[in-house]
Amino acid sequence: MPVMTEHFESRATLAGSPDEVFAYVDDPAHLAGHMAKRSWAMAGGRMELGLDAGAGRQVGSKSRLAGRVLGLELSVDEKVIERTPPYRKAWETIGSPKLLVIVVSMLLRAA
Repeated sequence: MPVMTEHFESRATLAGSPDEVFAYVDDPAHLAGHMAKRSWAMAGGRMELGLDAGAGRQVGSKSRLAGRVLGLELSVDEKVIERTPPYRKAWETIGSPKLLVIVVSMLLRAA
C-alpha cells in the first residue's frame, strides 16, 4: 500500500488572549474530545485518548487515540515536536497509523 502524506492547516481569529487560547488548545482532550463520544460522525464508534506523563504539553510528549469504528480497530500515535507558549505548538504522527478516511464529494451543477 502506498504511503500517503497529507498536511492540513487552518487559520482563524479568536476572541481571547494568546495565553487563554493556547491553554485551551494545549490540552489534547479539547482537540480529540469529540471522538470520545459515540456519534453518527464516528459511525457509532469512539476513540479513547491516552497520554504519557507529559500529558501532551511538552516537547517529546506522546499521545495515542485508539478505538473501534465500523468494527475496525483504529489508532494513531503522535508526538509533540515543538511548543512555544503561547504562540506555537506542533506535533507529528509517529509509527504507522491505522485510520479510516471516508471522503464524500458532491458535484454541483448550475441550473
